[in-house]
Amino acid sequence: MRIGHLAGALVASVIASVMVLSPAHATTPAANSAVTGSITVSAASSLVDVFPVIAKAFQKRYPGTSVRFNFAG
Repeated sequence: MRIGHLAGALVASVIASVMVLSPAHATTPAANSAVTGSITVSAASSLVDVFPVIAKAFQKRYPGTSVRFNFAG
């Protein structure tokens, strides 16, 4: 696994955690709670290959979410 892919997976994990965790306590959402909303991820252009793949998996797991990207050099 390339370092860029590993870094992308790590950052996406953090983003996913931030979107689903309650600020009061770090728990997974209850089965009946809906995770919705959109997020714009600003990332280095070197992550343009991996982030969309991770976002697709995230959006599949959490329907009703939207991930947009801002890739810069």
